[in-house]
Amino acid sequence: LRQGQQGHVRIGTILTPCAELLPEVVGRAKQRFPSLELSIRTGSSRDLMAILDDGELDFLVARFFAGSQQHDLRFEPLAKEPLRICARAGLIQGPMSRAELNAADWVLPPAGSVLRQEFDGLFQRVGMRPPTKVVNAENLLMVTTLVEKNDMLTVLPRDVLAHYARYGMLAEIEVDSSIDIDLNQGLMDFGIITKDQRLLSPAARNVLELLRDVAQRTALT
Repeated sequence: LRQGQQGHVRIGTILTPCAELLPEVVGRAKQRFPSLELSIRTGSSRDLMAILDDGELDFLVARFFAGSQQHDLRFEPLAKEPLRICARAGLIQGPMSRAELNAADWVLPPAGSVLRQEFDGLFQRVGMRPPTKVVNAENLLMVTTLVEKNDMLTVLPRDVLAHYARYGMLAEIEVDSSIDIDLNQGLMDFGIITKDQRLLSPAARNVLELLRDVAQRTALT
């Protein structure tokens, strides 16, 4: 326990790190510390920060939102999570205009989420109302299943889409370059959020160092 070879490490994360970063970290952690227990909790950055503040998680991989009750949190930026518009493979042939995107049926995260704000801003910045034919869904399995089985579009982080595209389940929709830039205009970095690293267990510190190492190697490749 003192050396961090055993123990329980509780990680909170947003969606994008689940595709590449955290699986690599978990794989390395299990190789180096086979007796270690890991728990991974997904959610929105704001919700995860509240849970971290309550002491129920050791650290987060998320976006940082300043709050009056969270002044003691430390943020280490890692990367952005560029968003991509997608549908089931073969549904859309050729590029789509902003007007065509506006008229389409969508599966989107609930209002108030960072991803939804970015999506709505894609239309609001050019004086258009956001699409109205929308199913609101937060669970990733629900989102991807709806898109696979219906003529609907969605917006996902690039790395998450790449995972589904490898299996031929989803495909990126071709759009004008201005739309792609506009969709990602206000994206915040995600990174490592800790409350007080001095209070982390040896096991949590070991996994945190692995996370930093994997993130640095990923950024260099």
